[in-house]
Amino acid sequence: MRRLVVLLLIIFSAQAFAWNNMGHRIVGEITYENLTPQAKNKANQLIDYLSDAYPYSSNFQTANSWADYIKQDGVRSFDSWHFYNTPYSTDDTPIEQPQQQNLIWAINQSISVLKNPNSNQFEKAFFLRFLIHLTGDAHQPLHCIDRYSKNFPHGDQGGNLFLTENKSYHNLHSFWDDGLGLFNQRCGFSSSKSRRADCLAEKIQKDYPKNYFGDKIQDLNPEDWVDQSFILAKDKVYNTSENKALSAEYIQNNQQIVEQQTALAGYRLANLLNNILG
Repeated sequence: MRRLVVLLLIIFSAQAFAWNNMGHRIVGEITYENLTPQAKNKANQLIDYLSDAYPYSSNFQTANSWADYIKQDGVRSFDSWHFYNTPYSTDDTPIEQPQQQNLIWAINQSISVLKNPNSNQFEKAFFLRFLIHLTGDAHQPLHCIDRYSKNFPHGDQGGNLFLTENKSYHNLHSFWDDGLGLFNQRCGFSSSKSRRADCLAEKIQKDYPKNYFGDKIQDLNPEDWVDQSFILAKDKVYNTSENKALSAEYIQNNQQIVEQQTALAGYRLANLLNNILG
């Protein structure tokens, strides 16, 4: 039975989103609010360039989830771009190295295309959509680690195979993608996704303004982002037991990390785009 559950999780994990749609919307909202007028105008032009082909992601906030939604169109060529599986062995189980075309590679590629004066409008529009999404992925700790052990000799796929007892979330990765329930919380008086994203983004920025992070928001090196997410995953995310319900204390403490990571992703991405497009 366990083998069947693991097999189903492997199939599901290939389709799972990083942060969910709401999480990426929140990162997008924080980013957009912190863009300079010039960078905002240029970003709007590039997002609009592909809006006819992808009407469900026609503005900056909704375009943050575009890189996940194209998977549903059968576009799976870029799946490895969403992860940097930093290997972590808990019991000296041999590890495997990340794929060459990974999250760090893809972010650097996106930045390179956007900075290149010879890149055409389509190329810039395409890679902007990836950059704004992948920056969020780089701040989701379980997209930056692969935990090896005797039970998982080929890794646990960033917590996708780390089973939990929860009626809504059956593995650690899916629970973190949902912000440990944070992204499903009602905010304000509106239930619409866009207004809830606006409200949660406002709340998160109030709780964690730019000065909370000091110089960290000026660190625009994606390798550093992934390294920091890896440390959070190792020290905080996996600080629970398999096949058990997550404690209220674990959820409360780590929801704060979710808020910090979404805020930091938004501030960093805004600074990066202001430098490139401003």
